[in-house]
Amino acid sequence: SPSLSRRYAVSAEARAELLREMVAADGGGALASRVEVHVVSGYVWRHAAAAGASCLYRGIRSWAADGFAEKHLELLNTVGPILLGPLVRPVPTRHLGADPRYIDASSTLVRKGVAARGAAGVEHLVPPGFAEKLVELYK
Repeated sequence: SPSLSRRYAVSAEARAELLREMVAADGGGALASRVEVHVVSGYVWRHAAAAGASCLYRGIRSWAADGFAEKHLELLNTVGPILLGPLVRPVPTRHLGADPRYIDASSTLVRKGVAARGAAGVEHLVPPGFAEKLVELYK
């Protein structure tokens, strides 16, 4: 997490479980066979190295919105293993750009959508059937 002091309305494990359900609900199964969701405390690069990951994938809305923060995290994930050890080969970071339709999506947008309109306020942001789950989490 970029900010250790940040407080979230919904726990990391609850958000991860919702994401796991979304991945499992992928109709074609392409995601379920290739995506694992992990909640990690501490350095992500340590977890990735211990798990034998070949790379870290990070989602970004756009380089203009998230580029500086993402490059900072990538630098930490690159130099961390060298400076803090255990000395392991850094796990490379890859960035996945958001679909332009969702460029404005954020946790703040989800919270505001739930507060203002319930499921109708977020159904355009999540797979079918998951808007009500978001309402349950954020009510």
